[in-house]
Amino acid sequence: MDRGIFQQWREGDPMATAAVRNQLRELAEPIVSVAPGDAETRRGVTADVAREVMQREPATVQELQALTVMVGARHVVTAQRAVRPPTGDAHLPPQLVVSMAVAEDSLGDAARESARAHIAACRSCGDELRLVRRLVKLSGSSQVPGTEDAPAEHHPAPEPAPPPRATPVVARGEPDPALAAAPPPAVRRRRDASGPIRAPRGGRLDASATVPWWRAMWPVLAIVAVAAGLVFARGQGSLARARSAEVAAIADRTPPAAPLPEALPWEARGAVADLGNGDCASAAPRFHLAHVQVPDEPETALWEAAAWVCAGDGEKAQRALDWHRQAAGPIDSAQVQWIQAQTLLLRGQRSEARAALVALRARDIERAPQIEAQLAALSAL
Repeated sequence: MDRGIFQQWREGDPMATAAVRNQLRELAEPIVSVAPGDAETRRGVTADVAREVMQREPATVQELQALTVMVGARHVVTAQRAVRPPTGDAHLPPQLVVSMAVAEDSLGDAARESARAHIAACRSCGDELRLVRRLVKLSGSSQVPGTEDAPAEHHPAPEPAPPPRATPVVARGEPDPALAAAPPPAVRRRRDASGPIRAPRGGRLDASATVPWWRAMWPVLAIVAVAAGLVFARGQGSLARARSAEVAAIADRTPPAAPLPEALPWEARGAVADLGNGDCASAAPRFHLAHVQVPDEPETALWEAAAWVCAGDGEKAQRALDWHRQAAGPIDSAQVQWIQAQTLLLRGQRSEARAALVALRARDIERAPQIEAQLAALSAL
């Protein structure tokens, strides 16, 4: 991708925005091509991938491209789980499977070891891990967002010192040939209270022989130190973003089972159909529109929140949950608590998500294995 177009997109240029979106869809297309569904469905998925990547506003072209690969692979794993549910009781969230395949070193030691142990014992998650690795090879990219190496700084080698000049002849008469051919007098290392090393009269100070290497390299070391400080400062922001991404990766974004169309207003039937097809990115805004049209139906807002969780948008899911509580009252059902916990995970709110899951653990027996798995993943971070 052209860096000029990337920078123009970052500055809000509409033409560059369209160009970046099209290039991201092209990059995601070979990855999404292995997902179940027809061509029209896969085109919608590539559009969802491009939209999600651009919403995250990656800082570099490399991060943009690598994030596209990771988001596309996550969509493939999620779509395959919807068609062929994995065997067993508990499984790694799709994003954590992708992170193990693409950016294993970016995870904490405890999280990495816990995921490795689960994959070793879970055939379904192991198959998904190998699938994601094949998708990464198919895309030709294996870089990790936010962890690409900073470009090495170029420091020109110091110019060689000019050869020492012969000691000027000041005495009267013919110069002594032996003296003219001899090397400059040896440097006498004298240091007084004010302190520099002095060369003998008529001689030349050989800096490489008398000055410690770290003094001779001081300008270069200073530049490297400043560059390291800048990289560290940028790394702190990347570390915080990476930790939030690790928390968000734990969220369960599996498409929920669609409700009966008769249970919701007529305006929500299109959204119910999209959700039944696993198209959460289309279902969520349609649920929102139905909620706006029929604001006194709190269940529509709840299904909107569930769809936004599936689509990976924690902020919009939280707004939908707030609307649901305003209409339905402050007492939450187990379903609402589950959606709230996943929303907090997507938003990277680690402690709040842990508290919500602990409160739900004794209440929601059906989801107990998933809750335990998510709590274990949070503890491993």
